[in-house]
Amino acid sequence: MTPMIFRFAVDPEALVDAQTGGTVDVALRAAHERVIDCWSDFGILVLEGPNAQARTLIEAVQSLPEELRTMWEKALKKNRVFKGGPDWLGLGNVHQLSDLDQAPRFIDLACFSEEKASTLLEPDQWSVFPQPSLEVCRFGYLDRSETFLQSKTLAHGSIEKGASIETVWKRRFSPLARVYRNVCLIDRYALSSHRYCKEERATKSGLEFLIEKLGTGSRPSKLRIVTATNDEYSKEFAGSMLKRIAGNPKYEQLKEVILFIADDSLFRRFVHYRSIRFGRVFCQLDTGLEVLEGPRVKRTCNFHVMAQTSALDREEAMITTEAHMDVICRRPMKIKPAEIGQSQIGLTTGKQDREI
Repeated sequence: MTPMIFRFAVDPEALVDAQTGGTVDVALRAAHERVIDCWSDFGILVLEGPNAQARTLIEAVQSLPEELRTMWEKALKKNRVFKGGPDWLGLGNVHQLSDLDQAPRFIDLACFSEEKASTLLEPDQWSVFPQPSLEVCRFGYLDRSETFLQSKTLAHGSIEKGASIETVWKRRFSPLARVYRNVCLIDRYALSSHRYCKEERATKSGLEFLIEKLGTGSRPSKLRIVTATNDEYSKEFAGSMLKRIAGNPKYEQLKEVILFIADDSLFRRFVHYRSIRFGRVFCQLDTGLEVLEGPRVKRTCNFHVMAQTSALDREEAMITTEAHMDVICRRPMKIKPAEIGQSQIGLTTGKQDREI
């Protein structure tokens, strides 16, 4: 199953085609723009590890004509990039599909030059799946790859009634949690939904599920919860209840939880949506955390992903400035490399500014 944020690698030879001559034709520039746009939207570029013996992608970028080199250098600073661990050698020494047997540990999609792709694919193919969890495609056709198209569908498609919440988390939210450390939940009804789950249904609430997943994730996280008061929960009781949950020693990866409780009128004035934000990636959930009340989604939830905008920043600031703030927990932050597959991968950048 393709995740909403996919891992991909580019064969350095795919950039060699652009290294002859100083002029960049329109078709060549368009191919590079398509790759960078897909990467910016939903991709994590996985660079070669320290044991790579062939030419690296960074070396290939440095040899590009100035116009394309500048384009790639900006993308490398702005977009999501992981540096591979010692077991990831990249695509430089791949000459047949069997050379990719271990690749799904590290990537979901491999992009090759036209020359090399001609030995890996049939002439009429732009992509192929040599393994169920790995797609191989031609460099200029990343935007037509099934991996990219499925990621795009997940980012703008509904979460259907009856879906497993574990699958929903794995495909849509877990990839973001692996990349972005700072998470912000805005859900007017988070506390009342939690109470209903515990007292009326005797089930785990969406709020508990979120805290559990972040607390047991592969890298440290910080969580801000922005919600409203209600008749059942006082501010003090809400804070103590969350401290019991978030303070669980098992949730050691959750390094900070801050609760903002605002008057309901503030939500009516400023915020008319429910969302989870990972870094600068804004995920709108029409049914809020109800979608994570298990074991299966109770009703279809409209879901939409976009980059955080300045308007959303202002709305979040307006409501948190006037809200009651309570520090639920703080744990020492020890930064460890994120994991991709079975290899240690260090996050080098994670900024995303364009709307997706």
